[in-house]
This record gives sequence, C-alpha cells and structure tokens, in this order.
Amino acid sequence: VVLPRYRRGPVRRWVGALPSTGGKVCGRTLSKKMPNLSHLLHTTALAALTMPATGMRLHGSQQTRSPLVNWFAAEAGLPLTVMPPRPSNHPFGQVPFFTDEGGVEVFESGAILLYLADAAAPSATAADRAKYTKWVMWANSELDGLCFGAVPGDHRVRGTSMDKKGVRSVERLEEILGECEWLVDNSFTVADVA
Repeated sequence: VVLPRYRRGPVRRWVGALPSTGGKVCGRTLSKKMPNLSHLLHTTALAALTMPATGMRLHGSQQTRSPLVNWFAAEAGLPLTVMPPRPSNHPFGQVPFFTDEGGVEVFESGAILLYLADAAAPSATAADRAKYTKWVMWANSELDGLCFGAVPGDHRVRGTSMDKKGVRSVERLEEILGECEWLVDNSFTVADVA
C-alpha cells in the first residue's frame, strides 16, 4: 500500500493523534495539516483485506499506538500491511505487534518505530540513531503518562497532565517544539511520530 506523505504543524504533530480523540490529543487541538489517522488506518486495513499477508505486517488497532507505526511507515515509504489485532505473537497478547518477511518479530510501538527507522535508513550510523532514539524512548516512557495518566498494567485513560500548569516536562516540551519544526536535524524523523 503506498500512502501519501503528510506534513504536520508544531506541537500537536509531535504528540501523535489517536483517531478516537476527535482531532485532540491531551486536550489540545491538532494541526489541520495532520493526516486523518483514522482514515489512514482504515485505508490500510481495507487494503490488507485484498492483499496477501506478506512483507511487513502490523497487528494493531486504533485504540493503541498502532496508528503511529502506520504513520511513520507511510512517511518513510515503507509498505506495511495492517492485520487484525488477533492473533498476535506479542508475549503479553497485546498490540501493536510487527513482523516482516524475514520472520523478525517486534513488539511495543517504540521498538517497532526504531526497527522501521533502521529499515528506512540502513546507512544510519550509531550517532544518527542516537539523535532520534532518545526521543522515541522519552515518548514511550514519559509522554504517554503525561498525556493519558497511564498506570502500568491498567490501560484506562486517567486524565492528562498536558494542560496542568507547572508540570516541568510539559513546559520544557512546549519550549523545545516552539523553537523548531522537527526534533532532529531540521527534518522529519521517527522522533516526530513517537
């Protein structure tokens, strides 16, 4: 499936959109330039029904971080077939879960995003990867909790800290994203999706 490339606005494009939020993430309105990830996921899911399950495959759903993986694959020009959430070989039975034509299996959105970044730029050096890996790791370990009040093992949304004044990491993130359009080297990378 070949999908068009999209361009995002400042802060909201980095946080990432979940289709079920009605254009808002963490209480903030997303850029109008941001892709409709619900449409993106739906389009690739429909295509998966008519395509053989070969190549890169992602088991996921809209209610998870799967749309972020879809988004990066589309931006990077990587063909990705969206598969139903189950069955998934994730050791804890969760999604997203990724596999490729060589039998590589990857679970957790951050790990999948980093794998796809390597696939998209196989000549990247360790120094190149360090520039975006730190952002992917921060987003997976800190940003989720700030946006959704995540509690390990309990996947219910408990509220957001993004609009609370005085939350230092939120204020710093706003500063960083206010100074640049992209997080790494003034161009789109996996860091902007995570």
